[in-house]
Amino acid sequence: MATLNLAAIKPTWRGTYDNSTAYAVDDIVNYNDAGKLGTYICITASTGNAPSTAGTVHASWNLQTKQSTVWDGNLAMGTAGQALKIDSTATGFTFGSAGENNSIVAKTADYTITAGDVNGNAEYILGTSANAENRVITLPSLAAVTGNVIITIFCNADTTVTSGVGQHEVRVNQDAGDNSGAEIWSGTVKSDFVRLCKVGAAWQVIDHKESYWEKRYMNSNQTIDGYNHEHLTAGGWVVYQNSTGNGNIDGNSWGNCWNTSNNEFICPFDCWADMNMAIFPTEANDHGLTCSWRVNGDTVYYQHHNQDDNRICGPDGTVRIVQTCSSGWDIEPWSKNMDDNGSPTYGGYSGATTQLYIRAWRRYS
Repeated sequence: MATLNLAAIKPTWRGTYDNSTAYAVDDIVNYNDAGKLGTYICITASTGNAPSTAGTVHASWNLQTKQSTVWDGNLAMGTAGQALKIDSTATGFTFGSAGENNSIVAKTADYTITAGDVNGNAEYILGTSANAENRVITLPSLAAVTGNVIITIFCNADTTVTSGVGQHEVRVNQDAGDNSGAEIWSGTVKSDFVRLCKVGAAWQVIDHKESYWEKRYMNSNQTIDGYNHEHLTAGGWVVYQNSTGNGNIDGNSWGNCWNTSNNEFICPFDCWADMNMAIFPTEANDHGLTCSWRVNGDTVYYQHHNQDDNRICGPDGTVRIVQTCSSGWDIEPWSKNMDDNGSPTYGGYSGATTQLYIRAWRRYS
């Protein structure tokens, strides 16, 4: 009776597949298909038929095992910050961008935003303040910015304030190679912000808020001459001393502080002005205190006080006017004490005051 040696029956290991080798049934080879190492057994004798192409096994072979390694020497290592992703053919892996996200940072010194800060992000958010000195934030070069990133810069604390006016500012400048590094925005108050993005070959301001304000008192028979766009002609930050009529008003005013890199009051001069005024008589028998707002030569509000018991005039003593302010327009608050016969020159109580408050914010157009 014949004897069969089962140990003699075994597949033949042929090592790494060679395209010029003739393979017989039960030959086993090692083959790398698109970065995936696998072992294949020959089921039909063949020559020049690779075991697998782009994941599809040839009819002459059967797949036995296949590598599931995340990374090996067959896939070039990526760079810092990249992630492992499926490649464009969906047959293997590749290293690339991890996708868009938000980056939020705080800066306490002047800072230049780099392309590396913003590229690959959906939004880059930077908070800073100008408590002791001006703070300058410089935008990245337009040529280096890729994608559709939004850059948001905001004031995270109020600036130093003197006489109701921000003494320092957070200033956003363009790169030296873009529009000669011109300033594009400035803010002084906590929550002031600008949001912008690259559109074509320029920065486009999407939204912004800026606040400049003053609060002061006028004594009798005083007026403050109007503030207008023509004041905004010199370069840099300028303090303009307002002239007064029939009285003496010193110090800074909301019309005194502006950004003249582009001859703009804020971003830009055309803005909403929120004007408040209240009368504060300081003695009885003070019959003739009046105050008003004039905008572009027209009286838009007039308030007259004729109480004699130290009450504040009006339902609550304050009136608010929201007025659009554009180039060439004057905003003129004034106060007069008149005697009982209506004379605007003498009479009344010289210590009676009118408190006025102006806040300008946001472009109205």
